[in-house]
Amino acid sequence: MSRKFVCLPGYLQSGKVFAEKSSGIRKILTKKYNCQLDYIDPPILIPNKEELPFTLSEDENEANTKFSGLVDLNVNRCWWSHKSTPCRYEHFDEALSYVVDYIKENGPYDGIIGFSQGAAMAAIVANNINKLLPSHENFKVAVIISGFAFVEPKNPEDDREKLNTEITDVLTYTENVNLVPGYEKYFQAPTDFDTSIILIYGSNDFAVPNVRSRHLESLYALAVLNTFVHDGGHLVPNKKQFLNPVVEQIESSLESKPNL
Repeated sequence: MSRKFVCLPGYLQSGKVFAEKSSGIRKILTKKYNCQLDYIDPPILIPNKEELPFTLSEDENEANTKFSGLVDLNVNRCWWSHKSTPCRYEHFDEALSYVVDYIKENGPYDGIIGFSQGAAMAAIVANNINKLLPSHENFKVAVIISGFAFVEPKNPEDDREKLNTEITDVLTYTENVNLVPGYEKYFQAPTDFDTSIILIYGSNDFAVPNVRSRHLESLYALAVLNTFVHDGGHLVPNKKQFLNPVVEQIESSLESKPNL
């Protein structure tokens, strides 16, 4: 009987693109370990380029062409839209319900895998699956790639992006941020939490600076936790040399908690 994973793409990705970007781990899990990986599309559509948190081009026509390309590829998608003032995550509840409904209809799942924005959502779902879907047992393993928690500066005068990019020490970072009010519960694993957490992040990730991933790591103090750091940027590592110990840990997590 194959083990099943639900896989959550990052910002501006579809399930198809995430499957391609994670081909290394996908092929090992499916071919060597007979796992089934279900890649789902983020449900929130980004309607226009103005909703993006960055500029596609200084030239208006070129920017429109690039955004049309994103639409054609079906990657104008996200799990939420972050707004800074005040700090909020638009469409988050809708996206969370979408994931839970998908798991309910297609599960149960042994594990969950997420990248970037999808990694944050994967952590949230893994932490709270018993509350969100009481009929579903805890995942055996959650693979969080370039993940992060929802934080805001403790000092309202501090700039969130500067904290993310200028602070490299995780203790200093933790002293300067709070979990965003209303979302704290999503990043607090229960005391009886038995899901194995595998965190993967890049030492040269500038999209999600690794201090954010290390801060998320600190929130799993009581969990079974394994961390793997690669020397790349904002990506899913695909080299076998890096992935082999990761997949061995995934397999160990699956085998140590057999279904009854």
